[in-house]
Amino acid sequence: MLKKPRMPFLYRLLQRRFRRSIGAFLLTAALLSACLSPAKPAGEDSLSEAGGAVINFINHTPFPVHIVRGSGRIDICDVAPYGNTLAPNSAGSDESYYPVFDVPLTGDYYLKNLYSEDRDFYYSIDSRVLKQEINIHLPEAFSDTAVYIVFTNASKTGGVYLSRNERLDRMTAINWPGARSNINSGETAVFRIGNAKDLTGFTVRPLNISSGLSCRPGFVYSLVFDGSSITLNDSRPLNRMGETGWTKTLEAAGLPVLAAGNGGNISVFAPGPEGIWHFETGPGESGQNRTLCAEKGSVVTSALPLEDGAVLASGYVETARGEYSPLLWKQNEGGATALDFPAGYRYGTILSLAAKEGPAFLAAGSADDYGGGRDYGACLNLLQDEGGRLVKRWEIGPKDLGDKFGEARSAVWVPIDNIWRVTGVLLDYDSRGNLLPGSYVIEVDDAGGILKTDVSFNGLSFYKILAARDGSWYLAGEEAQGRALLVKYDRTGKLLWRQQNRLQAFSYYQDAMLVEEDSQIVLAGTMNAADGGGTGGTPFLQGINAATGAEEWRAEPGGEFPGTALAYSLVRGKGYGYVTALCGVAEGMPSGPYIIARLNERGLMYGGNK
Repeated sequence: MLKKPRMPFLYRLLQRRFRRSIGAFLLTAALLSACLSPAKPAGEDSLSEAGGAVINFINHTPFPVHIVRGSGRIDICDVAPYGNTLAPNSAGSDESYYPVFDVPLTGDYYLKNLYSEDRDFYYSIDSRVLKQEINIHLPEAFSDTAVYIVFTNASKTGGVYLSRNERLDRMTAINWPGARSNINSGETAVFRIGNAKDLTGFTVRPLNISSGLSCRPGFVYSLVFDGSSITLNDSRPLNRMGETGWTKTLEAAGLPVLAAGNGGNISVFAPGPEGIWHFETGPGESGQNRTLCAEKGSVVTSALPLEDGAVLASGYVETARGEYSPLLWKQNEGGATALDFPAGYRYGTILSLAAKEGPAFLAAGSADDYGGGRDYGACLNLLQDEGGRLVKRWEIGPKDLGDKFGEARSAVWVPIDNIWRVTGVLLDYDSRGNLLPGSYVIEVDDAGGILKTDVSFNGLSFYKILAARDGSWYLAGEEAQGRALLVKYDRTGKLLWRQQNRLQAFSYYQDAMLVEEDSQIVLAGTMNAADGGGTGGTPFLQGINAATGAEEWRAEPGGEFPGTALAYSLVRGKGYGYVTALCGVAEGMPSGPYIIARLNERGLMYGGNK
């Protein structure tokens, strides 16, 4: 009798552990309120009776907005955050209206009159339509490219000041009159640096405490000084200052998978009793726009945003005989399109998707011809979507790699070397037939040639592989003793550093991403768990310096979500910060609550300055 194979990916992984845009745009709004507008605002009838077109300006942003008309920038009206204002089209002709924004940097200090960096960011009306509405959204960025620092002196030390360079030049606050530079205990000062390159040595004087702050144009950095050190609590673009964190609780039957969607929303693939559901969620989405995209019994494992705005998703489904068949589909606004996966093996899974330039992508997972082995072997397929039809450029499977190479868990394209790197499960057993912890790394060229195999990672389980532009690469997971582990190698494979970051056992990294503009690795996982599966663990996010391996920050969002134990999926938020998925763990399996949380640049829930 053939033996049923182990459940792949996260379910089997957890079970084994227990055993151990909004984009820049031109929007022409000439909508008849009778069919497309919300309830008629008060005062509309009296305005229209006075003659001329009535315009309802609706503000969908967290900022106060001033409306000005035409090239002369004639003042028309003000619109409160998330409010609306009625105004007549007094010009009596087709006109262009420009939104001008006030942006809060503290609770009582605003940057005034900010325009979009796009000169064509305006709204037009049709003077022939009497009742119209203009929906005001955020521009892609503001024209102001200065760096702003919001500095709070939370220490008991008064009279400190800031310098931006080694010459000890005093920085003067812009939110106080009189070019004042001293910051007393309990005060918050705002500073403007016109050119980010001028900030060469940000330091608190006279204590000479440096932050090592590296800034990007058009960003706001929120710092807190406690008397001995400077903490960066948040950083974000000017046009995202008013945003707050948000959460969504999912009624899922298994682990959802996230992908960054269009317009700042997040594309979610969530298992349910009927199959895999897809929907987008975010601050402006209810999550009700869902479509069924995979059959009952399916498991979703990976999602990959595509250049055309669609999302590629993968997984597997269990057959009636208890075997596994790979699934692959493309999700866009029109729904899901199943893609016929041209596998050369009868059974298998897709656990990871990785992209390169152009339409080709790598599907990494497992495969087996017989379905009766204890573990499926590694399988890699380089595929290309040609008008909805998948063309296989090459395949590497168990027959090519041998019996040491189990399921491939994560893959990445390395542009500088024109190769793929893949990590997966090393199939090595003890005398009783139990699988021992271990991983491998494979290097494959773009033509499908196997360049290198490394099976030396005994006692180490890696779940994510990352690659930097300079060819250096990272492996994230855990060691056999139950501690989270991150390692970095140079382009040639030389070990540069190995970092456990003093996380308490049991702990592990489940997901990771490289944020090269910040020279950071950001990781998600669990720590302080009762066992290797995550029972009673604390979900966390962590920022690691990509050059040195030093911890730069750590956040524990699980404190706001009782019952969660693991942060298992991580994507970049629109413009800044992260979106993570959290879950509980029960009896060796992932369990509810399943929660999606929008966090800031330091893994915190709040937005703006608090």
